Amino acid sequence: MEVIAIIALIVIFSVADYFIYLKIKGKFQAKSSILSEELEKKIIEYEGLSQEIKDLKRELQGLEAKYVRIKNREVDKIREKQSSKPTATEVLLSENLVNAEDIKKAKEFIKNNNSPFSILDVLVLLGRLDIKDANYVKSKISRED
Repeated sequence: MEVIAIIALIVIFSVADYFIYLKIKGKFQAKSSILSEELEKKIIEYEGLSQEIKDLKRELQGLEAKYVRIKNREVDKIREKQSSKPTATEVLLSENLVNAEDIKKAKEFIKNNNSPFSILDVLVLLGRLDIKDANYVKSKISRED
């Protein structure tokens, strides 16, 4: 009889274990299903964000290219403006403020003395041009030579 009681207890525990196993398996499958759905949502969200990043990078490249084009146009306008104005030497000679010999002497002075002064400054220092005329020339030129 004890054997039958032991076998009956074993069967009862086996059935109880089986129901516990089914309960745990059901909870696992439910959570696994929820996690799978969340994973799918995250994958879709990730793909959307990845596409958005690609679009933003393309937009940034377009804006950078546009910036470079605008900057180049500005530089071209500045160069065009500067190139349309005469040099100091051209104004000095065309306005007969000094002669070619005075220009030559001023350039030699700059070269021989490694002078940081402009040709207008040297002509003023040498007494060949007054300050009023130097300022007038500066207003007419794009650069001093």
